[in-house]
Amino acid sequence: MKEFPDIKQWFDVSEYTVFNECHKLEINMKPEDKVDMSSFCKEFAKYLCRLRCGNEQDRDAMYRAVDGYSINDDEQKERIANCFFKGFISDSKYSQTGTYSSSFDDDAITGYIGECFYYIIREQLLEDEKIHIEPCKPKFSSKEPGIDFVEIRKDANGYYMIVGEIKTTQNSIGTRPTDILTMFKLRANKIFSEMYMGIKENYSQCEDKELKTFIDEMLTLFYGIKKTFTPRKRFSGVINYNYHHRNIHKSVFSGFKTELADAVFDSPHCRRIKLIGIYNIENIIRQVRDEIWSKL
Repeated sequence: MKEFPDIKQWFDVSEYTVFNECHKLEINMKPEDKVDMSSFCKEFAKYLCRLRCGNEQDRDAMYRAVDGYSINDDEQKERIANCFFKGFISDSKYSQTGTYSSSFDDDAITGYIGECFYYIIREQLLEDEKIHIEPCKPKFSSKEPGIDFVEIRKDANGYYMIVGEIKTTQNSIGTRPTDILTMFKLRANKIFSEMYMGIKENYSQCEDKELKTFIDEMLTLFYGIKKTFTPRKRFSGVINYNYHHRNIHKSVFSGFKTELADAVFDSPHCRRIKLIGIYNIENIIRQVRDEIWSKL
């Protein structure tokens, strides 16, 4: 993910502002007549190859394919295709068509690409020292149940955690804030401990006593009663949306402070929102998808 080119050549990044008692960051695509979005799509396709190809030879073959060269080894092509099968293809469609290219699960691809883009933004743009993110790379399918990510960061006051949910829509922001809020209110409590176990296992041999102490306290921080809430527990909602519908109504996210009053500390920093506006997001997703599947 560190290999991805600087996204500021394609996107404008705002400063953080307080919006409806949340800490808001906007990342908006530059006007379509100012940037070459096909170059972004190619780079993003290569990024997906880094995430999904099983070995270096297959990854390099896909790099060349994205750059316009054919994969002549049918066995290798099939192997690579199977690396991309999970999370991208509808089983019911495939049983009818027998071909990958006719069996896309559009909702799954939309969600997956949105989740992958967050990991790039996290690496390049987001503040504070990044210690760990669970899962360490995007899930193979955006339809896998659970919290999208739990992250540990460190600022001047020490370690803190972020529990995050990512939504991607090919339209306006719409109901996505409500969907994110529903996850935080109704599902996060049920599944946080599972994510936590992955973090605890990764750091079982940690020699940093301060970090080890924080990880040991994470369950208490997350499930603690309201009077024990601290800024060391934060929620983050990320929305990728069609920038043609870029009017963000003042009412959007207006309920987060009151609805999450029993979940996080009363500070906008503990309710983070990131709005990622992409011109013609449907076409961008299609181009990224086709950069891969047209070669397979």
